[in-house]
Amino acid sequence: MALTGAELFTTGGGGGASGVFGIADATGTYTYYATLTLAMAAGLPGQTIEMFADVVETGAVTITLREGVTLNGNGHTYSLTTATLHDVFESNAAGDYRIYNLNVNRTNGITNTYVLRAKSYVASYHYLDGCHFTTDSGGI
Repeated sequence: MALTGAELFTTGGGGGASGVFGIADATGTYTYYATLTLAMAAGLPGQTIEMFADVVETGAVTITLREGVTLNGNGHTYSLTTATLHDVFESNAAGDYRIYNLNVNRTNGITNTYVLRAKSYVASYHYLDGCHFTTDSGGI
């Protein structure tokens, strides 16, 4: 199942009972988020955002990774298909960034758009395991 950017917003935002992305609390109960942007904003260091379906994002979105928050794609695909200069992911500060089991497609981007752009000029570490990144418009 793949969802479009418009379908992602039908759950009414973040912190609800349904959504494509979820963060479990200490008891294992999930809070669900309609978008990866909302889930990443809610994530705290040490928490993992889990993805439960393929997503096709058609909006002008760049996901800003949060230090210490892990993204587990569970083998799903996140696609950004918009003709803009938006990268899929960016990291803006020093720290550890972890993405596991995620396929990422960046299509229709303008030249020099990336799947993952590290904007920090200080020590940052990006751990990627089980990921597959593709782009038709720039670098990985």
